[in-house]
Amino acid sequence: MTEHTQKTIAENVFLDRYIRQRFNPRYIDPEHHSHHFRAGFGVLLRRSRTTLNISQAAAAELAGVSMTQYRKYEAGRDNMRLSTLFCYLSNTGIPIEFLLLPHLGAQSHCRMINARYLRLQSYIVRCSAREFDNFVGLVAMLLIGKKSIIRGTQHELGKQPAEQFSLDSLPSILATLRRMRELCKLSRREFAELLGIAPSTLTAFERGNDIGNLPLCLVHRFWMASGLSPLILVHGSSVFDHYRARHKRLTQLHDLIADESEELLGHLEVIFKNIHSIHSSPQISRVLSLSGTGKKPAGTLYPVNQASHYIPTMSDAERMTM
Repeated sequence: MTEHTQKTIAENVFLDRYIRQRFNPRYIDPEHHSHHFRAGFGVLLRRSRTTLNISQAAAAELAGVSMTQYRKYEAGRDNMRLSTLFCYLSNTGIPIEFLLLPHLGAQSHCRMINARYLRLQSYIVRCSAREFDNFVGLVAMLLIGKKSIIRGTQHELGKQPAEQFSLDSLPSILATLRRMRELCKLSRREFAELLGIAPSTLTAFERGNDIGNLPLCLVHRFWMASGLSPLILVHGSSVFDHYRARHKRLTQLHDLIADESEELLGHLEVIFKNIHSIHSSPQISRVLSLSGTGKKPAGTLYPVNQASHYIPTMSDAERMTM
């Protein structure tokens, strides 16, 4: 039996057990929930942009859409597509949980990360394993009392992949959607009715004919209508593996600096700037430069009025799928 076959069997066993334990169908008003999702998502999208101190035009460029279209997303007047979300996340390094999990009732279940770390996270999740090792080593020199803790995690975290979000992972997500429908023992018509979409639309998604246009509101409806965490949709894919590795890295870093001052966070950004050339990509350097823009002093890193907003970590979000 090959390693791939063993993995496939294990994934099927996991999905079967999970669905038997958690599937709790309830029919919802799709229009009401779509409106609620769009409005809430727009607020969080705007918050991520202002935290990174970039304009709507720059954010639109990073998302690969026109500024008019981007403004519709922030205003809650249109549904962002999955491909657009992946493009934005890949270019900014914003954790997907910051934009989606607040809509999924995760606050009461997850250990939180303060939004003041969002800017630092956007750099950390895009660095290579070697760059992260170097960064952690320099953090150790600043936090002498926690040096042993850092040394204990550095090697393990340094092995994690630095892959980006990729549309190549979408076929596996859609295949999982089809597999979950089968495990729920629902016909395509019944499952489409549960999600509030036409059977032909569900067929297109399951066959991968409309991969990039899978709307985020459908992910939201999936959770509301089935009682199943949407994180299960990416289980077994490279995207899920990336989330797990990346958020393990962020969780460990958060454990080290959670009680530190704003001044130290400023030092950490400067250190990371010297290790990781954020200017290696002309597109990113134009909109996420740490200094030299004249818009924000180098030492002013996190808006004070954002300090009460939180982001759940993957280590805890994963437990929603177990």
